Amino acid sequence: MSARGLRNNNPGNLRKGPQWLGLSPEQLDTDFAQFVDPEWGIRAMVLLLINYRKKRGMDTIKELVARYAPASENNCKAYEDVLCSALKVKRTDPINWTLVPVMRDLVKAIIFHENGSQPYSDKVIGEGMRRAGMTVPA
Repeated sequence: MSARGLRNNNPGNLRKGPQWLGLSPEQLDTDFAQFVDPEWGIRAMVLLLINYRKKRGMDTIKELVARYAPASENNCKAYEDVLCSALKVKRTDPINWTLVPVMRDLVKAIIFHENGSQPYSDKVIGEGMRRAGMTVPA
């Protein structure tokens, strides 16, 4: 059986919220949003990450993980290790994940950490990023 986030088309395992577009008509998961396709789930994750950067001023992996995957529910160090390795940065290095190549790598790393695999093509991830308003080459 596949991971919960993949089954829910919510590879970032985002909590339920009325603000998300592309939600499945039936929300059978008690905690996490369910989307009609993974592109909508990726879109939601990308928008959340953009908001962390632009509205909250976050620019390090350490800040991102503390907010996205709080220690009360996650092993933050392990999460940070995965993201830092994928982006080839240190926990406190300032980075701009609103740039397309950085966001793509960040999204892939989050999906991998959240689900134990990252099964999506660059086309699927790019479409989710486009739905979030990013200019991604086809």
